[in-house]
Amino acid sequence: MNKKCIIGVDIGGTKISVTLGSLQGKILVKEKFPTENSWEKVIEKIYQTINSFLCDIHKDDVKAIGISCGGPLDSRKGVILSPPNLPGWDEVPVCSILEKKTGLPCFLENDANACALAEWLWGAGKGTQNMIFLTFGTGLGAGLILNGMLYEGTSGMAGEVGHLRIAEDGPLGYGKKGSWEGYCSGGGLSGHFSQVYGDVKTGKEICRLATEGDEKAMDIIDITARALGRGIALLLDILNPQRVIIGSIFTRDEALFREKMEQIIRLEALSITAKDCQVLPVALGESLGDMAALGVAAKGLQKKGKRPESQSLNLNKVIQLYLNELISRYPVLEDCRQDIEKAVWALTESFEDGGKILICGNGGSAADSDHIVGELMKGFVHSRPLSREQKEELTRTGGEKGRQMGERLQQGIPAISLCSPTALNTAFQNDVDPSLLYAQQVMALGNKGDILWGLSTSGNSSNVVAAVIAARAKGMITLAMTGEKKSQLHDLCDICIRVQGKETYKIQELHLPIYHSICLILEEYLFNKGTE
Repeated sequence: MNKKCIIGVDIGGTKISVTLGSLQGKILVKEKFPTENSWEKVIEKIYQTINSFLCDIHKDDVKAIGISCGGPLDSRKGVILSPPNLPGWDEVPVCSILEKKTGLPCFLENDANACALAEWLWGAGKGTQNMIFLTFGTGLGAGLILNGMLYEGTSGMAGEVGHLRIAEDGPLGYGKKGSWEGYCSGGGLSGHFSQVYGDVKTGKEICRLATEGDEKAMDIIDITARALGRGIALLLDILNPQRVIIGSIFTRDEALFREKMEQIIRLEALSITAKDCQVLPVALGESLGDMAALGVAAKGLQKKGKRPESQSLNLNKVIQLYLNELISRYPVLEDCRQDIEKAVWALTESFEDGGKILICGNGGSAADSDHIVGELMKGFVHSRPLSREQKEELTRTGGEKGRQMGERLQQGIPAISLCSPTALNTAFQNDVDPSLLYAQQVMALGNKGDILWGLSTSGNSSNVVAAVIAARAKGMITLAMTGEKKSQLHDLCDICIRVQGKETYKIQELHLPIYHSICLILEEYLFNKGTE
């Protein structure tokens, strides 16, 4: 089991889903059950489910609980405030209740913000700094990722875009005629159809009828698609995002809306902001609700973790500085940005927790493994002088010789290339099994919280795959660098940086600037005080 796991709770009007997952967004275990009338019974059932997860793993491995729920709610206080789909849930302090029961920190976000986090971390918004998520379901709301962070506003109410009035008069939504939600939501579609034609249809039925060619339904869809484009154009000009990601109805029936929506965006938005942005359906599909809750836990844990917020911001600043420079030289690596960021965070946390890095690969990747160790263990670009305490201890131990050593030795990041011990590797290869030579070293050297960094252009190297399996069994974080194809390492590892390319030499040519940038970021932040 990975060192750090998180729990996600998706609270809906008809069902509850409780998920155990990794900080890298992998669902490990999931349970769901109906939403009962009594919130007390629901929370007790949530606790029992969480407790059953904790019985199967070390409790210390679970770091936080994230809750995704429809609003209104107070995310700062962790209180659910009478959502329309949860009658009787009036001022429910769900976070404090679960924190007392489980002893784990608990975080709450509205479902739009939660889905934005999930799509940004693991879905269609991956790699962006500025993106908007639109629910386009029962209602219309937005989750905003701006400058690489969730934007919540002064009182946590940012993103209530469904309340925007985009017409002087029109279908009712969010308590306002002509509102964006009145046009672009399941309730809005249904209400608009009833208002125009005097017949009651659900949003899903209207989309189905439009797909079958029903003229009334097609007319309503046409108006909705134009309203969708008009509202998105406003957001593009105000926020200038890289992507707008739309869920629910748009994801299911994208073909009904795409053409007219894009036509209006081209007419209404500034050409530059329109060119900057892609409009996409969600990428996480049916897993979005579960991943959204996990995203809340991941975000809350980062914000509330042991590292002061100023340091988190400083590390993020260093990351963006170096990655922007890297991607300016190698634009093809933009798609890898998010995974490189995750790798840096994982490596930093492991170092600060006293962990070490084990690195392995074959052929040119074996040479890369030795190369990376060389950059981590000593000064790369900057000098890394020992601390005053380290110098004093050397002087106390070795006198004048120790003092001289203290002036010349450097601080390093503990890293070991599993490719280097020739005697061990050749003996194990000859006497036992060549495919297990790296796994053997992981079993001997690896500890919980350490990192295994595997390089394989195919992503399927048998000895690297075996090392990853051994590392996961020991509670280590697993990081891989591969080519573009999905592979065993992609499926096994917590973090996988996949570069474009199919030929080995082309993949390795892109691996080198990535690991150089990672080494530079770690050195800058850990030893050169970042950008202070």
